[in-house]
Amino acid sequence: VGLHHVSNLDLNSHAPQSPHSGSPPSPSTPANSSPQPGHLSTALMANAPLWLKQLSDNNCSLKELDLSKQPLSSSLLQALSDALKTNSVLNSLDLSGCDISDHSISYLAKCLRDNAVLQYLNLTRNRMTRASLNALEQNLRDNYTLEELELTDSKDSLDLRLVHKIRKIVQSNKTLQKCKHEGRGDLQIKERGLTRIPPAVLELDTLVSLDLTSNNLEEVPDTIRRLVSLEELIMDNNTIKSLTHFLPVLTKLRHLSLAGNSLTKIPRQLALIESLERLNLANNKIESLPISLGALRALVSLSLEGNPLSFIRCAHGTRLPLPSIKSDNGLLIFLRTFLTNETCFVNRVNVVFIGKPGIGKSTLIENLRKSVQQSNVKKTPAKKD
Repeated sequence: VGLHHVSNLDLNSHAPQSPHSGSPPSPSTPANSSPQPGHLSTALMANAPLWLKQLSDNNCSLKELDLSKQPLSSSLLQALSDALKTNSVLNSLDLSGCDISDHSISYLAKCLRDNAVLQYLNLTRNRMTRASLNALEQNLRDNYTLEELELTDSKDSLDLRLVHKIRKIVQSNKTLQKCKHEGRGDLQIKERGLTRIPPAVLELDTLVSLDLTSNNLEEVPDTIRRLVSLEELIMDNNTIKSLTHFLPVLTKLRHLSLAGNSLTKIPRQLALIESLERLNLANNKIESLPISLGALRALVSLSLEGNPLSFIRCAHGTRLPLPSIKSDNGLLIFLRTFLTNETCFVNRVNVVFIGKPGIGKSTLIENLRKSVQQSNVKKTPAKKD
């Protein structure tokens, strides 16, 4: 797009004004005089890229602009930002991989306050730090059209404070529906020595994939239920001993990997994750399988190698010796076949507690949950489909 033509131009964007305010420069204005604030002079526009001219002129044909992987100078970014303030056409802007600095992103954020049409903005793979995210959070509060914002952080040095800041950006904007991390809502925190999942991570309800491999985590917390968009959860090579009964709340979960932990039992409630396609529980200390795993109709991959399996837990506490089946997928087929002659003993029950604030609803729910977990009362057989 010929960006080198304007890379060294001073656009004099101090105290930016609307491009339509004030009088245009006189033809007799010397070539070396400074342009009006917020304006591109005639000489500058003559050398500007075509897309910048169209953006400044509010060209009705320019609805999507992809400048990804183009090294944009700070002056050109200021010109683009000024044009966005009054542009009423552009819906989508991709600035990924443009080597944009904190200062330029902050200036862009200020101009987005006045933009009334942009719906998608991609700022991944730029020189973004907390200063950029602070500027986005403060200025996007007054933007009422942006629906999707893509951000990224350094994959080599993840700062959890940035993750929390991304969450605050979503909260501060009334129309923002998706605020993506690492391009599609992926987050990797590997080999950090974590003993618990950081609270800031558990607030990212737009997170799609979470990889916590090789830390020192001992449990999958109940608060994992907040990650309602999660499709992939990887917690390999930790010291996890038990699974939360709230995993079935993750109704979009397709891949669950807990290989190389210290699990001794698989909760039968796992069968309620109807979306689950891949389940990796290899190299744990699991001795038995719940027959209810056969109810996972979407499951296509089951990994159980490296476990001291000896029996299958059937309905009402009865046990069945583990058949001599070599492959894990063969075992899955057996569970499904056996389940047709055995009542599945997992039910999904929705309970609603209604009452004024502060009267003990949360305490009651927590006590009920603990009571159910400790109870050995017979469950009512589920009705067959």
